[in-house]
Amino acid sequence: MDVVTYIAGKIGELLVEPIGRQIGHFIHYRSNTVKLQEQVKILEGVRDDVQVSVDAAKRNGEVIRKEVQNWTSMVDGILSEANKLLGKASKVRFHNLAQQTTLVKQVVKRAQHDRLFPTIAMVVVSQTIDVKKIQDQIAESLGLKLYEVNEQNRVSRLLARLKKENKVLIILDDIWARLDLATVGIPLGHDHGGCKIIVTTRRKQVCDTMVDTRSETAKVIPINILSEKESWVLLKKNAGAEIESLTLNSFAKDILRECGGLPIALVTVGRAMRGKDPDEWQEAVRELRKSQPETIEGMDEDVYRCLQFSYTYLKDKKPKKVFKLCCLFPEDFNIPIEDLVRYGFGLKIFEDMRMEDARRSAHSIIKNLKDSCLLLGSDEEGCVKMHDVVRDVALSMASDYFVRDGVKKLEDWPDMEEMKRYTGILIMQNQVSQFPDAWDSPNLKILLMDIEKTRLVPLFEKPIYMPATVLTGMKALQVFHRRDSSRKSYRAQSFRFLKIDFSQLSNLRTLMLQYYKIDTTPIGELKMLEILSLKNCEFRKPFN
Repeated sequence: MDVVTYIAGKIGELLVEPIGRQIGHFIHYRSNTVKLQEQVKILEGVRDDVQVSVDAAKRNGEVIRKEVQNWTSMVDGILSEANKLLGKASKVRFHNLAQQTTLVKQVVKRAQHDRLFPTIAMVVVSQTIDVKKIQDQIAESLGLKLYEVNEQNRVSRLLARLKKENKVLIILDDIWARLDLATVGIPLGHDHGGCKIIVTTRRKQVCDTMVDTRSETAKVIPINILSEKESWVLLKKNAGAEIESLTLNSFAKDILRECGGLPIALVTVGRAMRGKDPDEWQEAVRELRKSQPETIEGMDEDVYRCLQFSYTYLKDKKPKKVFKLCCLFPEDFNIPIEDLVRYGFGLKIFEDMRMEDARRSAHSIIKNLKDSCLLLGSDEEGCVKMHDVVRDVALSMASDYFVRDGVKKLEDWPDMEEMKRYTGILIMQNQVSQFPDAWDSPNLKILLMDIEKTRLVPLFEKPIYMPATVLTGMKALQVFHRRDSSRKSYRAQSFRFLKIDFSQLSNLRTLMLQYYKIDTTPIGELKMLEILSLKNCEFRKPFN
């Protein structure tokens, strides 16, 4: 019984440990939870062995001693409390992670590992709520195709399908405004008790409008900042154990205060400072303190300053240019690395390199940016992603970029003087009512255009006409990528015909067209062209 008593005592110590005093104590909480799980398994094994002996004694008509009965009851009580605590741990152990998307991905992994839900659907909603996109992504997780055009039919079909699932978890990540779940087709409350919903947002007012505080099942869980002790552990993990040294300790503590307990700030600054000498640490403190953050809705000033610092600390120009290119892609976009290579080649980022060398250089740069927490990995092979917080900061610093990607809608074109200063433009063409007759954009280097499939596009719908004179004022243009994503799922016969006068684009080095019928003859006029991509295009001979 000595071994059993020792194990029971160890579990008692772990239970007494104030694991639940705050959701925020994630680092120690996780290690204690693992220890508790290990001790529970050992104790359960001993408890089973003892029970076998007790049952055998009863069958032989022996009397079970009182201390054995008391011990068995005590262990049953301890195991019951331990399992309750572990159950609680499985629900709250991720709440100290400050990046929402990281948090929900961990929740998904845990739910899948523990087989809590046979079906899990996760949708990143972002700033522009696209109900059709949300429906399609949930339906895809269910193995369902929604072909209906009528909105109510789509809602009814998705709702009926979700009700057939015994247990389903739906995660709506990064919501910026109230979303009526009924308009999507997501069952609520007693309508389907097996459907659980997690919503993440940076804005408390979204929670206030979407959650009924009187509900016993709906809960709002704020994600708190890290304590000073936890912040130090995270900074040390990313910057290195050297911050404990006498030469760096005071500077590291100054940076700790500037990061304000925010994980994304601690990680990005910590990685930027890894291996730096004391003078560089001192300079980093000075740079962080003098930084003047811009006002961006839903963003903490410390996060802005630290991300801006991480960008500034990229000593080489190439990573800065590639990072800046990434913010030209739409929010939450899987950015093809090959596109970055081709854009970079056209913009002379990879000057005097063969294509193979440019690709190697791009992959090295992207690794550097990922290590600096300025880019993220992607579930899609050959792609990277940019966190929406990082993208907001990048766009605020890229004042020479004009971006209208569905988040910022294009209501009016900038005036002619504004157009002169832009070096990069991204336009989702389905939001354009008409183009100006001409642009005077002498500094424009890269132009990206897409007709995005944000709705069901009828085959007979005509494209927005872009006058040939629009390109006339873009003599410095080096990269032009135009695609019609709305035709991606159609056959080539249904592609729209694209007619563009390339005669004025004497500096164009990269031309990429997708999902169009084209006449290739004018492309021969592009004397500086080095990269040509006509992916999923149908070639059409000119009429005589």
